[in-house]
Amino acid sequence: MELTTVTAGIPLWVILIPFTLFGIVFLIYSIFNFYHLIRFGVYSYGMYFIMTLYILVTLGILSAATFFLMGYNFFDVITMESLFGTAAGKLIPGL
Repeated sequence: MELTTVTAGIPLWVILIPFTLFGIVFLIYSIFNFYHLIRFGVYSYGMYFIMTLYILVTLGILSAATFFLMGYNFFDVITMESLFGTAAGKLIPGL
């Protein structure tokens, strides 16, 4: 029987949870603002230009974030040893 050591760690996909929550809040905020711009805003080409620019910049940021995140394997685990080095055993007894 072979004994293996169990390493404690944090899965990398946990980082996507705050990222997704931020995206949802940003979407709600944007819908709220667009509704108020259309309902109560001054109808002019300037308003439509700003709305179009806002949408294009948002899509650009979303595309860039997606492009950069595609390079990571989110099933990897960040171990305590990789975070704290050899001091992990001293900081958290039992590792």
